[in-house]
Formats: sequence, C-alpha cells, structure tokens
Amino acid sequence: MKILALIPARGGSKGIPRKNIKLLRGKPLIQYTLEQAKRVGVFHNIMISTEDDEIAQVCADLGHPLQYKRPLSLAKDDTATLPVILHVLDEEMKYGRKYDAVCLLQTTAPFRSDELIKQAVEKMEADSRLDAVISMKEVPSHYHPSWVFKEDGNGCIIPYENEIPAQRQLLNPVYYRDGSVYLIKTSCLLSQKSLFGERTGMIINKKASVNLDTMEDWFEAEKWMV
Repeated sequence: MKILALIPARGGSKGIPRKNIKLLRGKPLIQYTLEQAKRVGVFHNIMISTEDDEIAQVCADLGHPLQYKRPLSLAKDDTATLPVILHVLDEEMKYGRKYDAVCLLQTTAPFRSDELIKQAVEKMEADSRLDAVISMKEVPSHYHPSWVFKEDGNGCIIPYENEIPAQRQLLNPVYYRDGSVYLIKTSCLLSQKSLFGERTGMIINKKASVNLDTMEDWFEAEKWMV
C-alpha cells in the first residue's frame, strides 16, 4: 500500500502550552513521532500539518521542512481532525501525489511502538474490506460499562447497563481508543468523510502508555524516561 504518514501539530495547544515543541528529555515532542515515522519503514511520504512558524522551523532543523502550511481556519481550538487530513490530501493531489491510505500519528503518543504501526498496516493489507484500523486498549474491569453507574436525575444512582454481572470473568472485553495509530483508507476519507468508515479493524496496544493532554500527563511521561 502507498501510505501517507500525517503528523498534525497545531501551535495553539491549551492543556500543555506549545506542547509540540516543548522539550521532553531534551527533545522537542514532535521529534519522537517524526523520527519514528521515518524509522518504521512503511510510509511512502511523511507530512507535518501546522500553521505555526516556530513548529515549522523546528521540523526543518530536524531535516523535514514544511511543504505547505495549514490554513489558520483549520488551526482553531474546535477544529476537528478530518478537515485537517482532507486539506493535506487536497494539497498532495495538486502535486499529483495520491495515496491508498493515511496514517495519523499524533505527537501526544510518543511511546507508541514501531510494531504497533506495522501491525496496523499488516491488518489492513490482509483484509481489503477494512476502511480503517485503529489502535485500542482494553478497558480495565473496574471501569467496565457493566460495572459503572449513572445518576438518574433524582439524586440516586442506577446501573449504566441493565444487568450487573456478579463476577469479573463474566464481563465481555470492551475497548477504548488510545490515540496511538489511526490508519484510514483514502477512499473512506474522501467518500465517507469519516475516520472510521463502515468496517473498522483494531489492533490492541498492550504496552503501557501516556496520552499527553495535560501537564500531569507530561510529568508522568518525564518519570518514565528517567
């Protein structure tokens, strides 16, 4: 497959100010993902999407100059990911570059393994029916939907689901997106305007990880790298 690796890097991050170029153990955060995208050996091209001049300069200093900037209209706090991907695909098509799929690699997952990316590609190549492959983690049993509650509007709690299994062994596995890898076919992005499509496969990330959204996450990541 001809796959484009896309690394989104907006300048106006809130939870961790300037996180994409904030130094994590001496390296700008974006450097971890950029180096991995180059190292893993499955991508036909690697693109950075940013509106920020300083981020663009850091990437250039790392040997990956920006080809075109993201419009400011796609760099707002409430900008969704899909329009950012579609903008890059549109720009690439202007240069005659087309791809079978896009692999979204967020800088907030610097501890993802190379193998996880390769597993996503292998899974999509093995099943042509899949529109996307997304990395997941299993929900711990104590957070399982069958064992959580909600407020009923009258100050009381009721089970989130109808029945509460008595034993952990009776719980069916459930999963959540961990933000490490999104591999989406270009046809799905363009025709369905979706990151998931109608058929989404998953790869399980069994490695402990931190998704860097808050300063608490950042401090945890620094501890890991001691």
